[in-house]
Amino acid sequence: MGGQCSTPAIENVSNDDMPFRSALQERGSSLIRRDETLQPRRLGAHFEKAWRQASNHHQGCSGGHGGACEERSYDSCQHRPQVFLADKLLGDVIGASLVLTVATQSRAQKQVIMDYLIKTGTDVPSLPNKLPAPLKLINVGYQLNDFGCRGVSSMETASIEGSDTMPGLCTAIDYYKLPLAACMGTSIPAAEHSTITSWGRAWLQWSLTPTTSTMPARSFRELPPQVRVIQGDGISYESLKTILEAVEKAGWAACNVAFGSGGALLQKMDRDTQKCAFKCCEIVVDGKARPVFKDPISDQGKKSKQGRLKLVRQGGTMTTLTDGQGEANQDLLVEVFRDGKIVKQWDFGEIREYAEQGLPCRIFDVSPA
Repeated sequence: MGGQCSTPAIENVSNDDMPFRSALQERGSSLIRRDETLQPRRLGAHFEKAWRQASNHHQGCSGGHGGACEERSYDSCQHRPQVFLADKLLGDVIGASLVLTVATQSRAQKQVIMDYLIKTGTDVPSLPNKLPAPLKLINVGYQLNDFGCRGVSSMETASIEGSDTMPGLCTAIDYYKLPLAACMGTSIPAAEHSTITSWGRAWLQWSLTPTTSTMPARSFRELPPQVRVIQGDGISYESLKTILEAVEKAGWAACNVAFGSGGALLQKMDRDTQKCAFKCCEIVVDGKARPVFKDPISDQGKKSKQGRLKLVRQGGTMTTLTDGQGEANQDLLVEVFRDGKIVKQWDFGEIREYAEQGLPCRIFDVSPA
């Protein structure tokens, strides 16, 4: 910001507003360019007035409303009456890009596992899924495990994924209404390396006789059901496909191998991994809508969508329509936030159900015996 600002200094503010004024003055001083011809000015009164107008209009809450589709992806949000509120809310929600990316990668890895299970002889859709031994859940649900808790920067990061972490269970209870009685964390019998290797090699040597599972024109070997192999280092979406492809080529069934993913699942990513972006796309000036977008000449891939947006389903996939195209009843976005209040929530069971749509079958549809 240059120094040619004509915004008046902060003067007419009551003593009750001194902390607010001091914060604005401190921020204003840091934004002004100083040189030999310009005197430092104090910014803030203009923005203070706008913030107070917005606060009064919305009874002390941040103005705006946002929508999400059933797959839990934020797609657009609209704000009023000051345009800078869009940037304020941007800072609040942009952290969702991490959650979206972790969830997307987790689901994609489960898809890979299910595909290879089916290719190597496991009839996943036909597996029984009733208590006390829901085979579909046991064979699929426990083949990808979240091992990232100890390596993340915070317990909030660890809470994004998986029943392998206590923070994950707490998040399901606190934010997604999972009943405490149903909050049972389960996992595979895996342990940290040193607790296993300290037993010595001789203890780990067993004599095993594999069975076979048959697919048309090919048979795949399968270990006894009480014995499985786990790979817990370096597991990502890419390496998972490489490993399972090698397992298939060697003639082994994919059900022999379970995986633990940690750093690659929770931290080996950034906002551009899934091209997550939150942008202002439309503004109303003097009662007329005007499209807002960015189109950097240095990176055409970062051109943002413009005008009033709608998220619609076309040909079995989701796509975003721009510039007010499409009918209102096509829009998949559901309002979840308005003026500082959450107006729509989903429970843990609903989220699981939606997340499993499009997979060869549901994993967590466990039924009573």
